[in-house]
Amino acid sequence: MKRVALLGSCVTRNTFNTRFTDYKARYSLVLEQYQTSLISVMAAPILAPSGVYDGFDGFELRAMKGEIEKTFAKRLAEACPDVIIVDLYTDAMFGCVPFQDSYITLNRWRLREKPAAKLIDANSGITPWNCPKLFHALLKEASKKFSDLVAHSAADAIVVLNCARAVQHWRTADNIGQFEEDITAFNEQWETADAIFRECVPCSSIKMPRKVLGDGAHIHGRSNVHYEASYHEYFLAELDHLVNHKQPCALLA
Repeated sequence: MKRVALLGSCVTRNTFNTRFTDYKARYSLVLEQYQTSLISVMAAPILAPSGVYDGFDGFELRAMKGEIEKTFAKRLAEACPDVIIVDLYTDAMFGCVPFQDSYITLNRWRLREKPAAKLIDANSGITPWNCPKLFHALLKEASKKFSDLVAHSAADAIVVLNCARAVQHWRTADNIGQFEEDITAFNEQWETADAIFRECVPCSSIKMPRKVLGDGAHIHGRSNVHYEASYHEYFLAELDHLVNHKQPCALLA
C-alpha cells in the first residue's frame, strides 16, 4: 500500500474518491491540503483570529484550518508519504492575499459569505491576472521552499505534478455541450504556474490527454475541471507506472 500526500484541487482529489476509482486497493491518502495556493502552504503559520473558522464545517473546515495553521508542511515528515501529488489549479485560478505576516488563498468560493471574508483585504490580492510579475515571483519562492521541504521531510518520496487543464466541452449520456467561457487564457496561466514549479522542484509530470471531456452529470456539478471518471482511471494508471517503475524523473516528465 503506497502512502499519498496530496496538495491540490478536485482535479486530483477526485481520483482519490471511491465514487470515481478503486484507489484504496493500492493507495492510502495520509495527508492532504485542498484548494490552497502553494504560496499559502509554504508561508508562515497564522495565529488564528477570532471568527476565522465561523461558518465552516466538515471538509471545508479541515481545509481552512490547514490553510491557517499551514499543517501540510508541519505534518509532511510524520505522514511519511511514498508519493506527493501536486496540482496548481488553485494558484492559476485564485492567487493569494497577504494576511498578518503570511498569506492565504484568495479563494472566493471558500470565503463566500463567511465571516473570514471580512478579515482580509481582497483588494490586496496577488493573482496571475492582476499582478503576474509579483505573483510568479512569490510562486517561484514557494516552489523552492517546497523543494527544500521535501528534501528534508520526505526525501524518499516521488513528487508528481498533475498537469491537468480546464476542458472546453462536457458530455452526458445523450448530449455533448460546450462551456461558454473560453478556457485558453486560464490554461495558459496554469501552464506558466506548472513551468515555474518544474523549474524549482525535481518531479515527474502526468499530462492530460486531449480527448478528456467534462462530466455533464458530475456529482459535484458541471464544471470545466470536473472530468469524466475515465480521466481519473487514466491518472491512477499513470501514477501506478511512476510509483512502481521508479524511473528517473527526466524520462517521465
